[in-house]
Amino acid sequence: MEYSLIFGACGGIGKALSLELASRGDNLYLSGQSASKLNILKDEILAKYPLIKVKIGVCNLTSSEDRTAFFTTLEKENILLNGLYYVSGIDTQKAFSKYTEEKIVKQARVNYEGALSVTLSALKLKGANFKILVVSSLTGVIPMPYYAEYSSTKSALINFYTALRYELKGQRVKITLLCPGSVP
Repeated sequence: MEYSLIFGACGGIGKALSLELASRGDNLYLSGQSASKLNILKDEILAKYPLIKVKIGVCNLTSSEDRTAFFTTLEKENILLNGLYYVSGIDTQKAFSKYTEEKIVKQARVNYEGALSVTLSALKLKGANFKILVVSSLTGVIPMPYYAEYSSTKSALINFYTALRYELKGQRVKITLLCPGSVP
């Protein structure tokens, strides 16, 4: 059975995307940092769309060990993926000189490293036709002061997935980058 895998499923864009995919009949594998929020979303989706399958899995995207364990679980469950939707991200409006080392590393890991890592793992579980949607940002195209690191990580996503689209040409993989402006 194939699933759409959504990282950042409980946030604004992630939740809307989860509901939209469910309305189209996709089985969902929802991931986020909070099991309780994931369960609430799962219940909401199943109340509206009782015929689909919904699974949840907590994953700390800053940890390569957590990401590896997450995909090991998917492999053990014989999960095939028809889509990867990477909506996760951290943005902080703050002068870069006010950042801490911990903040720099965490934001880079979630916004960039996590996206590449889960893409590599998801490609190993892809079904016949596979979609990747990654949420970047308008600030990845037009950098914003006080969002310097956020802008640079989102720009890196644009460059990486544009190049990856060419690498995977002819392999039945469709890649879409979403670059929204401000999202409440």
